Amino acid sequence: MCLLLSSGHSVRVAHAQQAQEDRPRELADAAFRESRQGQVLAQARDAWSAPSKWTLLSKKSIQQQHTLWNCVSRELENQARFKSAVAALKLHYALVACQMGLALQSEAEAYVLDQMDVEEELIEIGGQVDDTTELKRALIDLRDQKLQIENQQSRLRDELSLLVGPEWACSYLPEETTCPTPDLSEQCDVESWALANRAELRALGCVRKHGDGFTEEAMALIDGFSSFPIGLKMLWGPKDPRRLLAHRPSLDQISQLEKGLDDWIRIRSDQIRIETAAAYRSKSLAVERWKLAVQKTETLSERCENLKAISDFKGNLPEQVQAGLELYRAKAQEIERWSQWHQADCELQDAIGRIGFWNAESSPSVPAKTPLR
Repeated sequence: MCLLLSSGHSVRVAHAQQAQEDRPRELADAAFRESRQGQVLAQARDAWSAPSKWTLLSKKSIQQQHTLWNCVSRELENQARFKSAVAALKLHYALVACQMGLALQSEAEAYVLDQMDVEEELIEIGGQVDDTTELKRALIDLRDQKLQIENQQSRLRDELSLLVGPEWACSYLPEETTCPTPDLSEQCDVESWALANRAELRALGCVRKHGDGFTEEAMALIDGFSSFPIGLKMLWGPKDPRRLLAHRPSLDQISQLEKGLDDWIRIRSDQIRIETAAAYRSKSLAVERWKLAVQKTETLSERCENLKAISDFKGNLPEQVQAGLELYRAKAQEIERWSQWHQADCELQDAIGRIGFWNAESSPSVPAKTPLR
């Protein structure tokens, strides 16, 4: 069982049923499957046309072009579908945070209304309250925050509808209650997974392996992953736009092409390694900040209990109210830190190139590594 708010707050504190645990996975699966960009790329791959029947290209050359086109376009399609799945998961956790936030707002509002009644009774029996508008201002702030959360929730559902359709997005009830946890994997391992799994490197591996079939169409697809170096474009410049003539590059040209591509793969690998390391550190930082938020909530909860225990002797209602409001602010911060960790976790999975459910095929250049999940 995961206590999201260790102070005892009742927001989603329960054992999740298997069906509930599967909901984020089901949502991501749907986004992966329904990815509009992925579908367009799949159609483009299926619509690949061979050169004219009057071509002088050999059957082997045509087959090489077809093989490379399929390999590169499939990686680009997988990347597009994967990005949609990651986006759906990020929206899922944002919706969970909204849901927890609204529950906390309701609880805090009930607390403020109750304290207003207590304050009224105190004044009626001759007690003194220095600021009789403090609770009213707190209530206004809470209702304003509620409006903002409800608006954000609607916006998130609108974004989700673009990934899985409006019907599912409007009725989707997130149930995830996973607590932030430290990453059990080493940073170097995570970087290795990224180098094995990132779609653009897998696509460049296709080009390296099937370079004889490289065409302008394949070059345009590669541009979809990252800015392809202009030098390589010139080396692979158009030989015959209609693909009617067989082009046989010299050994020197082939060597230049291979060296240029190898250099670009190294550059992109270094960039991906840095991106992944940054995402790994962000996730590690997020879990530590969440722990601190939990500690703060626990400390304030203890203070509230202590003030309540001595209230009969000191008549410290204003002090109790201040501590109670501060406790609810700390709980809200804990929810925010919880959400930040999940967003950082999704960012790390994005940097690695897979979440563990998709893109199961091995890379044409490097074997797939075990994913984080």
